[in-house]
Amino acid sequence: SLAPGVVNPDGNPNIHGGSLYSNQYLVDGVNTTDPVTATFGTNFNFDAIQEVSIQTGGYDAEFGQALGGVINLVTKSGGNEFSGSLDLRYSDNSFAEGGEHFDPDQQDSVFQQYSGTFGGPIMRDRVWFFASVENAVSEQTPAGASLTRKFDGLNWIGKVTWQAND
Repeated sequence: SLAPGVVNPDGNPNIHGGSLYSNQYLVDGVNTTDPVTATFGTNFNFDAIQEVSIQTGGYDAEFGQALGGVINLVTKSGGNEFSGSLDLRYSDNSFAEGGEHFDPDQQDSVFQQYSGTFGGPIMRDRVWFFASVENAVSEQTPAGASLTRKFDGLNWIGKVTWQAND
């Protein structure tokens, strides 16, 4: 929503007057647009993203289904050195501060997110791998509600890249 010509009124970007159904979402150049919601169809760890490209106009005919914009995420690839990352996050309602219109003790909430990446060589200077996994767990019981909303999501990707010669 920081790109020129983009507004984000309802959580999904509207680009140059197009509706949220006018965008095309790509991962490594492959269309991953959800055919039902017409929004992004893939979730994965933010640490797996190498680059984000947003085209808001003037794109080629290969993106013919997009009337609004084209959002392409390029995922990381492994290299000749082993590397990785680990990201652990936790919060609950005890982290929130009360105020005039909010009492954190009236609402139970827990959020846990554990993610990691790992990549490296399979054959030095020829074949590399990259993997990413994320587990996100949340529970939330709004004030006065009798039911708790629970979510447990596991997102992962794996990638092998190669080149024929140096």
